[in-house]
Amino acid sequence: FEELEAFMLEHDRQPSSKDDDERSLWRWMKYQQKKIRRLEDNEGSDYTSSMDLTEEQANRLAVLQRSAASTTEFRWEQRFEELETFLRTHGRKPRSNVGEERNLYHWMNRQQKRIRQLEDNEGS
Repeated sequence: FEELEAFMLEHDRQPSSKDDDERSLWRWMKYQQKKIRRLEDNEGSDYTSSMDLTEEQANRLAVLQRSAASTTEFRWEQRFEELETFLRTHGRKPRSNVGEERNLYHWMNRQQKRIRQLEDNEGS
């Protein structure tokens, strides 16, 4: 837990499954989240007493997850503002073939894909 906490404080995000150096910490974190879900799903049953995650540990992990979620939301807002400023300044969308615009272009495309997925799911 302390390693996860230190990682999130240093990097201001959760570990990634895509990074070789972070993958084992990501797996541990996912395993703890799974145990929390089991505890929540089986609250009040004998099953909870057999879990090796204490209520205090579950609460500490939940605090870290909320912190990571608020950081993610903050970053999303920053990127959105960056896109708004870019559109206002340049009068066009960012381009994938221009170095300093590439990251913003990819972020914008991911958001557009998410919107389409949501629209497709609502139409189903």
